[in-house]
Amino acid sequence: MNSKAPVILLIVLCIGLAVGLVLRHNKALDEQKAATAQRDELLEKLTAAEAREAALRTTNITLHADRESTRATLDQTTAQLGRPGNCCNGPRPRSRPPRRR
Repeated sequence: MNSKAPVILLIVLCIGLAVGLVLRHNKALDEQKAATAQRDELLEKLTAAEAREAALRTTNITLHADRESTRATLDQTTAQLGRPGNCCNGPRPRSRPPRRR
């Protein structure tokens, strides 16, 4: 019986290692699925953030163009108001004195 003991011990050890290998493989598959799901979620968030950034850049460009247009209009209006003979360049009319009762 002593000659069979090492063989039985090796068989039990191999079975234990096989079970451990299967358990570790299953755990690795679960971790891979979780990592893939997390990667997909982050990729989705990144895509949404890039789309939002593009929209904000477009809005920013539009606002800059509007600001420049408003600045040009303001400069033009200021130049027109500064011309001689303009209604706003003369002396200001005096205000009426307050009424007495």
